This record gives sequence, C-alpha cells and structure tokens, in this order.
Amino acid sequence: MHTAYHLTPTKLWEQIKESGSLEPRSLPTIVNHPSFCRGFLQAEKKLELGFNSNHVVGALDSPDFNDWNEFGLYDSLLRKVSGAGKKCEDADYKELALLSFKVPSSAVVRDHYHVSPKTFIDIYGEDLWHMASETGLQTEERCIIMDLQLHNYYDSVTRITDYQNDFKVPEVWIPERISLEKITLEKVFTI
Repeated sequence: MHTAYHLTPTKLWEQIKESGSLEPRSLPTIVNHPSFCRGFLQAEKKLELGFNSNHVVGALDSPDFNDWNEFGLYDSLLRKVSGAGKKCEDADYKELALLSFKVPSSAVVRDHYHVSPKTFIDIYGEDLWHMASETGLQTEERCIIMDLQLHNYYDSVTRITDYQNDFKVPEVWIPERISLEKITLEKVFTI
C-alpha cells in the first residue's frame, strides 16, 4: 500500500485536529495562465477520474521529497504551502507540519515531472515553470511548449490501483477527506 505525504502549516494542522479530518481543497487543474485553458483532459475522462471535485494532494511514497527537490519543485511547494508572498492575514506561515497517511483506492497519481523546472530546462533550455508564474510566458512558442507539457502531465493521470511505480515525481490526488485517526504527524519544521 502506498503512503501520501502532505505538507500543511501547523496552524492548519491544529484546525485539522479540531475538525477531525483533512479536507480536500485543491482543484486538479491549473487555470491561472491564459495558455492553460486549451483543454487537457476530455470531459468524460475528468468525470471518470473524479476530477470534478476538490482533492487532498501529496507526494507519493516520498517522505523526504527527494524527487520533488531533484526536479526543482520542492521550493515552489514550500512557498505555496507556507503562503509566502500572499497579501492576506496569516498568509506567511513559517512552521509546517508533514503529515502522512495510507492512500485510499479512490486516489489517482500524476507525474509532476512533465511540468517541472528541470524538465523544461533539460528539454527546452529554459525554466518555463517558474517563468509562467513570475513573468508570464511572453511568446506563442513558449505557450505551445507549456500546453504540450501540461497535456503530458494531465494525460499521465493513473488510478492508484493501476499505478506501476514508474513516475519520476509522483503526485497523488485524493478526492475524499482523510480522517484524523488515519493521519500521522511525521514532523514539524520551520522554513
């Protein structure tokens, strides 16, 4: 059985303990850039795989996030989870909790390798992953490349029950709440 590793601010870990579960809050599509709207999963595949609802997201079988770090994704993940740079109350969390739990059979896995800084640099010579969020892609050629890689990312979706441990940066998406009794607090750390 696979294990998911999920990062959350300790303040939110306290809320999880109070509520009794980790709630699914992440949408399984990227929609924050104009080039990301050209359609990556056909509607019927999205519905079949449960991608019409929020999910709990985590790293699969990687408590140290080595694969995420190797492909240049770990720092971005820490910034996103910590809320660094957001302009809202309590957005800049410095203390994070690493949670783990067994992956339920309803989960799917995607290979984040396809949209990682290392992959973009290795294949195309520039880090389009960070460029997209920091300055924008700025050219049609870069948008086409991003679309291709996002298509590969979305198309890599596999049910956890069919997963063959063959992804470079496996990212697990779970469409259900995780009850507190199934969660282990692995560690608390400061960034």
